Amino acid sequence: MAFTEKNLAQANEIIAQYPQKKSAIIPLAHLAQDQDGWLSPATMREIAKLTEVTAAQVQGTCSFYTMFKR
Repeated sequence: MAFTEKNLAQANEIIAQYPQKKSAIIPLAHLAQDQDGWLSPATMREIAKLTEVTAAQVQGTCSFYTMFKR
């Protein structure tokens, strides 16, 4: 599921706080999980697009931390 308009705006604000976009993966994953209750593959692909990394990098990061529900 995609970010809502409100959360997409918040995601862009989060990304702007970091010198490298990929540093925002974890905060964006928290935002997505708060919105949907879990991290779907589609959501991880969206985070990848926003942070300009591959979906595999997002999935690898999110699978490392047990606080994320996939």
